[in-house]
Amino acid sequence: MKKGLKVFVLAMLGATIAAAASAQAPATGTWKSSLAEILEGRQATSWSAASGHYQLGNVINQASWDGATLGGEWKIVCPVITNTTTLVNIPGIQKITQIDYVGGYIWLSGAGPWAGGDASYVGTITTYVEIRTEQFPGAYGTTENHNISATVNGYPGVCITGQWNGAWLGDTDASAKPANFPDFLDTDCNPTPTLGRWGLDNGITLHVTGCEVPVERSTWGAVKSRYLD
Repeated sequence: MKKGLKVFVLAMLGATIAAAASAQAPATGTWKSSLAEILEGRQATSWSAASGHYQLGNVINQASWDGATLGGEWKIVCPVITNTTTLVNIPGIQKITQIDYVGGYIWLSGAGPWAGGDASYVGTITTYVEIRTEQFPGAYGTTENHNISATVNGYPGVCITGQWNGAWLGDTDASAKPANFPDFLDTDCNPTPTLGRWGLDNGITLHVTGCEVPVERSTWGAVKSRYLD
C-alpha cells in the first residue's frame, strides 16, 4: 500500500514538473497583418446613450476575425474611455480627437505565432490611446490609429505593444449591429449594452518584447535635433 502511494506521489510530482517545464513565456518578435503573420479583426464600442460617440465610460471590445471565427487568435477586452482631448477642430472639415482608455486586457492564443508553450497568454493593459480623425461632411469615413501596451501576466519582464488602424462601419443610430462582431460590453465586461458603434481593425503590428527600456544619455544638441531635423 505504501509502495503504491509512493509511486502515485512520484507520478504526480513528475507530471507537475513536466507541466511546469512546458509552460513558457510567449516568444518575442514582431508580427504584421500586412504580411499575413497575424489576423486582422473587428471591434465594437458600447454607448450608454444614443449618439454616444466619445462618452466617458464607453467600452471597446475587439477580436481577431478569420472569416469564420471571432476571437480565435487574439482579443482586446474591456478598455474604458476615461478622457478625450480635441487636437484639431476645423468646423465642417475635420476633427481629430485623442481618446484615452483605462483597464481591460489582451488575450493571445497559445497557438499564435508567439507560441511558447502555454495554452494562452493574458496581458494587463497599461496604456491605450486612440487618435480618431473625422472628415466632414459625413463621418462614416472616420479613421482611427490605436496604440496599446500591456504586461504579460505570470511573466514579469515580458510586454506586449501594438499599433493598428481602425475603420468605422456603422452604429445603432442607423441600424442593428451585424452578426459576427464583438459584443457591446459594460464597464464590468458584461454583454448587456444594446447601443454602440462597430468597425474593423487592420494594419496591425504586434510586438512581444522585454519590458526594460534602455536609458541613453543625450546631449542638449541631440535632443534638439530630434525636433529640428
